[in-house]
Amino acid sequence: MPKSRCPLCGSQTHHNILDQVACAEFEARYPEIWVVGYACRICNECKVSLNVGDPVEFRTGKYLGQVGVIDHIADCQDRGILYRVRIDNGGYLTGARSQIFKISTIAQSVNDREADAAG
Repeated sequence: MPKSRCPLCGSQTHHNILDQVACAEFEARYPEIWVVGYACRICNECKVSLNVGDPVEFRTGKYLGQVGVIDHIADCQDRGILYRVRIDNGGYLTGARSQIFKISTIAQSVNDREADAAG
């Protein structure tokens, strides 16, 4: 069963390809799989573009679990993009795309309902 790894966040995905022809096509599309054991594919979370005003959560590092809203996006041209996030306590944190992910409105509404139920 082929595996892929996201070059941005490092997450791994197993691809349930049981048909040998489809598996061979997958491997032909991602020749690096033979060298490093993984296809290099951006994961679904990292595919989502981030914009000012989007709710996000830090998923790595010392800010793990911090939630906030993107306040500013700094495009550092060929060096990457940095996101300044206004967190719930009014402070700011800055992170790279690999450190944050967008919180879906579905997940947000579930969290809001759970918080309301807890009182």
